[in-house]
Amino acid sequence: MAAVPPTAGPNVESAATLTIPATTVEMPIFPTVRKDWWRLRKRVRRLANPIPWARDVGISSLSLFVAFVIAFFTWLPVYGQLPTQAHYDYASLTPALGGGALFFLVLGIVCLVMHNAVERERRSEIKDVVEFMDEMHPPPAAENDENRLGWIRKLFARKKPLSGVPSASSKAGSQL
Repeated sequence: MAAVPPTAGPNVESAATLTIPATTVEMPIFPTVRKDWWRLRKRVRRLANPIPWARDVGISSLSLFVAFVIAFFTWLPVYGQLPTQAHYDYASLTPALGGGALFFLVLGIVCLVMHNAVERERRSEIKDVVEFMDEMHPPPAAENDENRLGWIRKLFARKKPLSGVPSASSKAGSQL
């Protein structure tokens, strides 16, 4: 069975020719220079946490500081009740507890401050890398945070209550 050419329609110039309007589709192209790509790659590799142990050591040190402080304050009454000969034997324990508490306090504070500074720098570096990647190839509008979360805003911005749920104004009117 032979196909019959269309004889009428908006895209028909003549009875024998069918024309289809051409549409252009923009395909994402990554026109990146190799130098830019390697620079981006190097920055992404640096995003790994350079000091992963700093926070853990800081928290552990502060925990040991608390333990030393508790031991120091429980040792003082015991030390006061020791005989005089025992005072000489245990004289180094009080400064050791105080020194240990001071050491772990300083170590904990230094580690936590160092961790916070590195984390702040890391967040800044991540933001810079994302901005650089967006300069190289901007994300489509569908990946934008506002477009992704727009349905949530629409849900909470409703003027009418959801079906089956009476509003506060209808309850107040029915009680009068």
